[in-house]
Amino acid sequence: MMLRLGYYKSAFQGVVVWASKRYFTKYSTHKFVCTPCGHISFGGLRTKRLKQPDSRKLFASLSPQKYYSSSISENVQVRTIPVLRDNYSYLLIDKRHKVAAAVDPVEPTKVTRAAEEEGVRLVAVLTTHKHWDHSGGNEELLEMYPSLNIFGSSYETVPGTTHRVGRGDVFQFHTPSCLDVYVFCTPCHTRGHLLYFIKERDATDSTAILFSGDTLFVGGCGRFFEGSSEDMLQNIEQVVHKFPRNTLMFCGHEYTVKNLEFALQMEPNNQILKNKYEWAKKQLELGKFTVPSTLEEEYLYNPFLRYGEVSIQQAVQQSEPAKVLAELRKRKDVF
Repeated sequence: MMLRLGYYKSAFQGVVVWASKRYFTKYSTHKFVCTPCGHISFGGLRTKRLKQPDSRKLFASLSPQKYYSSSISENVQVRTIPVLRDNYSYLLIDKRHKVAAAVDPVEPTKVTRAAEEEGVRLVAVLTTHKHWDHSGGNEELLEMYPSLNIFGSSYETVPGTTHRVGRGDVFQFHTPSCLDVYVFCTPCHTRGHLLYFIKERDATDSTAILFSGDTLFVGGCGRFFEGSSEDMLQNIEQVVHKFPRNTLMFCGHEYTVKNLEFALQMEPNNQILKNKYEWAKKQLELGKFTVPSTLEEEYLYNPFLRYGEVSIQQAVQQSEPAKVLAELRKRKDVF
């Protein structure tokens, strides 16, 4: 009998450790234990200390399941799909008309499988920006579904785009549809980066949805590859601040734990931040995700939205908003 070792829980450390990808035959009937110092004892043999795996690799190995879906209302649902190493794709589902739009579907097979499982027809793609880990699946999907509507930025070249959209545009990704898609441009991570703000039509009390791509993450923000801290400040004050506080934010990457570790360096006495950090670690240990969050929550622990707080200004020794953001980004880039 051959035994293949994989991921196992450590009773002492409460973390997952990687035993080995080798196949063992001689000791296959022996028990193995994880010692307090992080070694594996297997059949009386003691291996060298093992390295804890990257949680993002665990994340990427998960397959889409039903519990990844967030029911927003009777007519609206968002299905979260883990792709690549730490990216998120999403299905925005109009349950009334049984159609869906995929957001940044870089791995088409996973997205189409999720649509089949949900019993909906994939009719559109919403692309937040040009980077390959967000737009890389567009052309393959268009080959699979020639009538697919692929929405991309008017301000940069997005592969596979059939409909170019920009600041101030409002559209429905399918006719008929109960959802209105509002387009906002947030140049900084890339010059043509878009946010998609979703509202259910004729439902005044419905919860809004924001697909923020790489502009805003849970507990952080994207790198300023093609912009400046002044650009980011304008994005926050002219765009993000205008959204309702209860807006559900679905971002482009699972960076939450690392973001919150950095945030704790800036605000070590922020109890809400501490609680969020412990919650996020637990979510990943359970194989769950940390999205969505709400903008209301983000204002309580995301340092890039808290540039006006004295605690943040003191941490970076700056007081002007753009300079605070610049210093935060500089420190986070090397964190």
